[in-house]
Amino acid sequence: MKRILLLLLMMLLPISVMAKEDDRSSLFQLIESIQNVYVDENIKILSVEVDSNNIKMEIEEDNVVNTHLIPYTFDDQTLSFQSGYLTIQKGDSVSIEDIKDNSYAFYLYSILESKSSSIYEEDNYYNESLILKKLNSYSIEEWNELWSDGVIEYHNIGKTFGLVFKSKVLSDSSIRISIVYEYFLDGDNSVLMNSLVDSKGLTGEYHSFITILLLVVLGMAVYSCIGVKVRRKS
Repeated sequence: MKRILLLLLMMLLPISVMAKEDDRSSLFQLIESIQNVYVDENIKILSVEVDSNNIKMEIEEDNVVNTHLIPYTFDDQTLSFQSGYLTIQKGDSVSIEDIKDNSYAFYLYSILESKSSSIYEEDNYYNESLILKKLNSYSIEEWNELWSDGVIEYHNIGKTFGLVFKSKVLSDSSIRISIVYEYFLDGDNSVLMNSLVDSKGLTGEYHSFITILLLVVLGMAVYSCIGVKVRRKS
């Protein structure tokens, strides 16, 4: 029986690996399919390319084309990407400076959010206005958390999208907060990428392979169990 269990684990392991790779590959495919999309009246995303460290956006703003880099990490089932930051000054009162360089990461977050099955939640739509609203409503305890290289996280209902504040102490009177967006592939309201994958004929082939492999594994398990019982009777 131990040999049977070991065999099952060895055959099922590639399935879990392929599932994760398929999710990641499909997500990056979806991101790279973003082309000629207007995100503002005079701002258009011409193309997107994903490499090992950055999501590169070619953007036309007021008829000028530039490339912008959005650093990202992919850990297990979570895509985290950032570019925005702001500085907080502490004196007689807390002074929050304007958010810098966050627009392009927000464009990506907004597009992914629009392609998901998440319902619109005003308190969890992570634009700059909401970010400043959250910071301006912080309690003393929350400020103390940020004033010591702290991290504060938010998630929408269903934990599909997230917002993270990561603080770094610059001096006794100032900190820098990096703004990080998160997309959880295993959240309740996943990005709808079936149309993209189906158009390339990948989904059917992948699920057919998984179905056949599972049937083979189950068949071997049943056959092995029957063989064990026959040998015991004889």
